[in-house]
Parts: sequence; structure tokens; C-alpha cells
Amino acid sequence: MHRGNEVQRCLDVTRCDLDGVPQGMGQLEKLSKLILKDNKRLMKLLEFMEAMKSLTWLDVGGCDLDCVLQGMGQLDKLSDLNLSNNKRLVKVPECIKEMASLTKLDVGGCALDYVLQGMGQLEKLCDLNLSHNKKLMKLREGIEEMKSLTWLDVGGCDLDCVLQGMGRLEKLYKLILKDNKRLVKVRECIQEMESLTRLDVSGCDLDCVPQGMGRLENLSDLNLSDNKRLVKLRECMEQMT
Repeated sequence: MHRGNEVQRCLDVTRCDLDGVPQGMGQLEKLSKLILKDNKRLMKLLEFMEAMKSLTWLDVGGCDLDCVLQGMGQLDKLSDLNLSNNKRLVKVPECIKEMASLTKLDVGGCALDYVLQGMGQLEKLCDLNLSHNKKLMKLREGIEEMKSLTWLDVGGCDLDCVLQGMGRLEKLYKLILKDNKRLVKVRECIQEMESLTRLDVSGCDLDCVPQGMGRLENLSDLNLSDNKRLVKLRECMEQMT
């Protein structure tokens, strides 16, 4: 794999039976992509991984991790990090905030019950997946500081509200809120998201459509299905041409 004239080195050991990573892998200084996905016995990452300074992509989804090394914040070229479906992972480590190059973070299907304070420092983050964290009941205020965010998935959590300040996410074009069974309304701030093209609030507990939705001129995909208390649509829907 090449990027310009630079050779991109990749190691893929998906769906093996690894229970650890060899110490010597820290010497792979030019490795840019490491995929350890779905190694069900892999319970921890070793300190030597901090030395992989060329790493831009790390996928450890579907393993058995309960923590992430604090020193991984030193991976300053890392742009894509997949930690999804690690069922014992209960928090996003502080070191994540140090990953200045991060554009995509997937922590869906873990055991998170809160979102790390200060994630707004990730100025380049475009794609954030927090879906199917069943104990996640709210989003922190720092979310609205992620000015580069274009895609946010918090479907299948336990949210009962949407942050008022999320209207500041001017570049957000895809917002997934589906299957939050305690979500009874969508705040008016949604109408400020002028770039929004897709909004999925299916399988929630809405009883009305937010006022002002007709102002979302770019919205092309709106999913309101399986909201059992939704008995009527607002007149503003007529404005969604």
C-alpha cells in the first residue's frame, strides 16, 4: 500500500486466537496499519506499542480489553482508532485527548457509562461512534466543541435528552440517535445543524416532531419509525422539500 511515494506497511491478524502481542513488534518502526480485530482472548496491549510512531491505523475491536495504555497518547500520527465491542472497556482513557491527529474513533458496543471530559480537544475528529453503550445516559458538554465532527452515532444507548449546545456542530451531516428508549424529545437545537443530511431517531419514545425541522434544507434522510407515541407530524414537515 502506497501513499504518494511512501510505502504503507500493514499487518492484519484479524480473527486469530492471540492472547498477547509479541514484545518485538515495537521494533516495527515503519508499520502504519495494525489490525488485531476479533482476537477474543486478547486482554491487554503492551507498553512497547507506544514506540510505534508511524502507526496511523489501529484496530483492536472485538477483543477482550478492559483498558487502553495511557502512553498511547504518544502515537501522534494515529488517525483511526477502533476499540469497539470490547465488552469490558468501561472508559475512554485520558490519553485519547493527546492524539492530535485522530479523525475517527470507534468505541461502540463497549461498557462506557460516560464520555471523557475534554474530548473537544480533538480538533480533527470527524467520525465518533459511541453506539450500543447500554449504560451511557448522557453526553458531556464537551461534545459541542468538536467543530470538525461530521458523523456522530449514539444509537442504542440510554440517552433521555440531546445537549442544547449540539446545534454548534456546524459540519455534522449524519446524526444517529436511534433505539434510545428513554428519548422522548429532540431539542430545538437540531434545527441549527444546517449541514445535516441524515437524522435517525427511530425506535425512541418521541411523541412529536421538533419545531423548526423544516429549516434543515439539506436533510434528505429522516427516520422516525417505531416511535409508538408519535401520533402526528408537524406542519413544518411540509417545508422539507
